[in-house]
Amino acid sequence: MSGLTALDAVVARLESVAARLEATEIHAAPAKNPRTLPSNASFKDAPASASSSNSGSLEGWETTVLPHVSALLSKSEDLGEEVHKASTILDRAFKAERVVVEAMAQCKQPDMGDLQKLVEPVGMEISAADKLTQGRRSAAFNYCKAVAEALPALSWVVYSGPSCGMDPPPKHVENHLQSAEFWTNKILLENRTAPHAEWVKALKDLLKGLCTYLKTYHFSGPAWNANGIPLSQFKAGSTPAAGTPAAQAVSSSGPAPKKGPPGPPPPPMPAGGPGSLMKDAPKKPAAAGMSALFSELNKGDTVTKGLRKVTDDMKAKNRADRSGVVPPTADVASTSGNKSAPAKPAASKPPRTECEQGRKWVIENHVGNPKIVISDTNPRQAVYIYKCTNSTIQVKGKVNAISVDSCQRVGLLFEDVVAACEMVNSTRIQAQVTGVVPTIAVDKCDGVQLYLSAGSLGVDITTAKSSEVNVMVPGSTPDADLAEHAIPEQYLSQYKSGKFVTAPVSHSAG
Repeated sequence: MSGLTALDAVVARLESVAARLEATEIHAAPAKNPRTLPSNASFKDAPASASSSNSGSLEGWETTVLPHVSALLSKSEDLGEEVHKASTILDRAFKAERVVVEAMAQCKQPDMGDLQKLVEPVGMEISAADKLTQGRRSAAFNYCKAVAEALPALSWVVYSGPSCGMDPPPKHVENHLQSAEFWTNKILLENRTAPHAEWVKALKDLLKGLCTYLKTYHFSGPAWNANGIPLSQFKAGSTPAAGTPAAQAVSSSGPAPKKGPPGPPPPPMPAGGPGSLMKDAPKKPAAAGMSALFSELNKGDTVTKGLRKVTDDMKAKNRADRSGVVPPTADVASTSGNKSAPAKPAASKPPRTECEQGRKWVIENHVGNPKIVISDTNPRQAVYIYKCTNSTIQVKGKVNAISVDSCQRVGLLFEDVVAACEMVNSTRIQAQVTGVVPTIAVDKCDGVQLYLSAGSLGVDITTAKSSEVNVMVPGSTPDADLAEHAIPEQYLSQYKSGKFVTAPVSHSAG
């Protein structure tokens, strides 16, 4: 009976709050993008003049999104310093995004300038995550890349409508979930033990939780408080003002639970400032520059007074040397008549070929070396080839994975690979497999020639931002010539039956 009495009391209090809300909505204007108040929402964090949807959005963020962030951070503690660093950046980004969500609950929709200042701390963390993926690859590269692909999902806060070039918030997050999954799948290919699998699951759950949150509170765009305060008056962590409907709701439902101290503020902006979430927005040209341009155009024929006359002996058709090649010793003069300073040669690092801790072969900085052979291998080892030029690498035996990064004119001959052979940021690469490889990934490469064996014809070849990728496959008989196939790099998309249908463009001679 005591349990039923307590339940009756809770139901009575909820009915009282609902009655007050109905009375308030008669006089309050509807907020942009109204949402249904979830049954478990409370008003303890409701801002001044906030509607029920706005007050619930902050509560939903703390119950639907932030617990997944804490879980991801705790799972990273056993995965090394770099993974924990990437997870910490993600934690700071979501905490900075909480301030933006709180501002939406309290403020009217701001102009673009004020919005950019508000979301700048989030943009700082997105830039910090991207920097972790630059430079030489580390053992935690796939983790850092997964975080770097996931964090731009937070840019849903700058969505301004169908014509802004972004998908609506839920779809925007789903797109970044798919991008992050490309790298989390690589993590699971290398290691499926509990700590790694749990970290991957925590990252996916976080993005799925964010998507669920947006479908509830910001389905068609950021729901700012139409009756709120200007953004210039917003202070993070502020409580409802006395006399507002939100404050009355809090007082009617009993004393609010005590809150702990507010979280730390976002990190300070470094000198020069990082790129914001709206760094791709078109910038307004400087007025002075445009005025100077029109002033020059209005000069008419006199605008060409300063140009040198081209004589007959300077024309290409009359030159003795028509190769178009500039001699190495030729001086290049600028328009002002000053000779440009010669570019300083990049510092070359010594070549290296060694196995790190018995798990990873590192082959880097080789130039003009056609006899690099790796023979002492096993299926648990990975091979990483970095910044090699005009060299040939042969990998004997079975290895876990092979990566070719930032190389030029490199030949690769290998036997068996357990996970994948990957090529990224490279040009003029020839790779031949004599055994079996399940996956070949080509990312940001130009001029890749792949030679497949009869046992590797079931390979999955994925390409992204690459050109001139050709695959040679064995003929129908052992004596037949190899057949060459080009991987499409141009596609045609057509709108049919309510959706876009994309197919590779085929070119026929004619």
